[in-house]
Amino acid sequence: MSNAIAKNNGIELVLFHGWGASRQVWQPLISLLTTQAEAIGIKLQCHNLSLPGYDGLPALKQANALDELTQTLLVQLPEKAHWLGWSLGGNVALHIAEQAPERVQQMILLASNPCFAQREDWSLGMPQDMLSQFQADFAQQPNKTLSRFQSLQAQGETDFRGIKKQFATLNNTAPAADLSSLAAGLSWLAELDQRQPSAAIVDKLHWILAEHDALVPATVAENVQGKAYVLENCAHLVLLSQTEQLAQTVLTILQQEVSA
Repeated sequence: MSNAIAKNNGIELVLFHGWGASRQVWQPLISLLTTQAEAIGIKLQCHNLSLPGYDGLPALKQANALDELTQTLLVQLPEKAHWLGWSLGGNVALHIAEQAPERVQQMILLASNPCFAQREDWSLGMPQDMLSQFQADFAQQPNKTLSRFQSLQAQGETDFRGIKKQFATLNNTAPAADLSSLAAGLSWLAELDQRQPSAAIVDKLHWILAEHDALVPATVAENVQGKAYVLENCAHLVLLSQTEQLAQTVLTILQQEVSA
């Protein structure tokens, strides 16, 4: 693709938010990305998706049905675009990409773990008993458990209180997520093992990890297929705490397609 064609047609970027978060958490990054892209002559169009059951959207008929999720989201996506998924959003995007690899130009997985739960041959995930307890706690006290998860996401950020407050403020601008959809997301995190991506998408994968992430270890970067990057001085809420650094990294990845 020539530079002239890319700049004329622009770049389309689809964003997938994470577990328990509204799509509004992307707004600071979208604003910065759009401005920075325009400054270098690239028209960037962002498609900020909401997962079913979030932001006032209806839940899936079967909340934990990944096939239904795939079909529900595919009809909303551009025919071909770059995809950026954060946390569980990265796992969802990767699952969909395996079903429709021709729809993806490049896939950016931000603070995502290809296997969130520990396995005998994978120590970089959350211990199974801890994840099971978290699911049980959520079933009993969903709001309290969700609040605890938000604290875990902010853990490791230099400005813990400020970032946690900003995250909560952005989330509170949208309706609360459906509880069955949240429970389904926890099930996906417990079950998905995406360490062996297919040949159709492996060369499109770009993993961005955060140095101090308490949920997804930065060492995941050394154990994934595809290109990997580690951003310094940030944790799981890197999209808020290091928006500038993240925007530059994302644009660098997108420009690889522009200059290809």
